[in-house]
Amino acid sequence: MGPAFSFFSEVPVELQLAFVAEMRLSNTKVQQVAKHFQSLCPFPLALATDASSEMDHDAIEDAELNAICEERNHEVAVKVDLEDL
Repeated sequence: MGPAFSFFSEVPVELQLAFVAEMRLSNTKVQQVAKHFQSLCPFPLALATDASSEMDHDAIEDAELNAICEERNHEVAVKVDLEDL
């Protein structure tokens, strides 16, 4: 339960949507899981709302996805550099 709950509660919603889109997951099933976790926690989870079921993966602009990818690539590059020390 830990990693999945962390995904819905700690990962920025833009990254959650990008992941869901990249993995080609069903919005309905993702929302069902998010709603289950929502029933167990006192704070709102973005993908548990009814509005999230209406979100279109194409609504995430390519520029945003590119920025996310660039950020992740930078994190990997920094990690590799640190491992070389």
